Amino acid sequence: MGPVQAIATVIRWCWAQRHRFFKFGVVGVSGVAINQIAIWVCQEKLFTGVDNPSLRLNLSMAVGIVLGMTNNFHWNRKWTWKDRGRTQDLPIVQQYLQYAAANWAGIVVQVTLTNLLVRWMPYLPANLFGIGVACVINFILNDLWTYRHVATEGIDPEAARLERARLAVPLIICGLILGLCTYLHGLGSIHILRNGDELVYMQITRVTGTLGQWLPLQSGMEEMRNTKPPLLFWQGLLTTDWGAHWSLVALRWPSVMWTFATGILCGLLAWRMSGRDPFKGALAALFYLAFFSSYRYGRPFLTNPAETFWVFACFFTMLWWKPRSFDSKVVFPTVIGVLAGMALLTKSFAQLLPIGVGLAWWHMHVRGWQWGAFVRRSLPGLAWIALLSLGMFSLWFALDPEPAAIWREFVMGENVGKMGAGFGAWVRGFAWGDSSVWSLAFGWFLNAGLLAFPLFGVMVECWKR
Repeated sequence: MGPVQAIATVIRWCWAQRHRFFKFGVVGVSGVAINQIAIWVCQEKLFTGVDNPSLRLNLSMAVGIVLGMTNNFHWNRKWTWKDRGRTQDLPIVQQYLQYAAANWAGIVVQVTLTNLLVRWMPYLPANLFGIGVACVINFILNDLWTYRHVATEGIDPEAARLERARLAVPLIICGLILGLCTYLHGLGSIHILRNGDELVYMQITRVTGTLGQWLPLQSGMEEMRNTKPPLLFWQGLLTTDWGAHWSLVALRWPSVMWTFATGILCGLLAWRMSGRDPFKGALAALFYLAFFSSYRYGRPFLTNPAETFWVFACFFTMLWWKPRSFDSKVVFPTVIGVLAGMALLTKSFAQLLPIGVGLAWWHMHVRGWQWGAFVRRSLPGLAWIALLSLGMFSLWFALDPEPAAIWREFVMGENVGKMGAGFGAWVRGFAWGDSSVWSLAFGWFLNAGLLAFPLFGVMVECWKR
């Protein structure tokens, strides 16, 4: 099942649930009415003896929330999901606690989205949007968790897989909510974990935007204009409206978007490779977001988030459509070439080396490590990927009015210049020192943070197989 078919299946499932969702909405309206009435009665009649206005309001709201939620739980149990046998078999206290947890997840979503969206729209539309998303999440959580069927209902007819899917849904939603809150917390602060390059990239973006031009890139520092290809700086120009709405949040939020997009690709690929196990897919996505390196480099205004997405997208495309992608002569090499070209335009033409080595390694594996089959069936496609991606990168030279400056500052200064000490010094640095290959290999575990131990276990299992 490809992504399009999976999306279509989910849409059909949603359409089949439309009547149940209408009942859910009606019950929700009744809960709002009870909530409002309870707050008024408590505020004006029951708690008039409480002198502190803030305490009186909070007590009234607590009573209103409990009564409204209890009303909703009862009618959803007796009416909305009355066809689910599990609703009558499960202890009512346990089910009520599940219902309360689903409601609190919706509240967190509503508060988070509202606070995020008020940066770009009035608070009332932002709150309405948050309520709408929270309502949908509440319905999904209650349908797949609180009032779930034990065996038969769902997208996948296999009961065991369905049960794991229903376990995965709360994990996915709660995990993504927690991850989103974590990644957005303090996004506008100057004290977040970041790289010193961020200040340089901000300065280039601001000066270029002040001059009102896409190219050439400009900077107040001599020989520091073309430190990276233009995609990162163009992204900053768009999100700040050419500097009209300059803020750290406006510059950084696309980095969070790229990081979460990469996490979603990780989850989808793990789901596919594990035999469509949604629980393993959810864990893969959340593990990626939980890596210390993902958090550190996935939030600042750096090339890393977008670069990681485009590089991984090359391998995602190849592995998702395996084996067609390995046998394709034109279509898949072209798609992967475009993705690789985006990675080069984000970071550097040097990215072609790790992308090429990784793709070639996978092709050799598929060809059974037979050089003849690799040369005949894989090498032409890999060569086309390299040519197409380098052709996309060369557009920077073609579109920039000062291509000589790109060659001098970026190619020779940022890339070739780092080999200036000579090949021997590079080899010594490769084998020994702070940036040696051994230090970088150990860095995998440092970057994993608290996930270093499960990472080591996974690597051991991979080695055994």
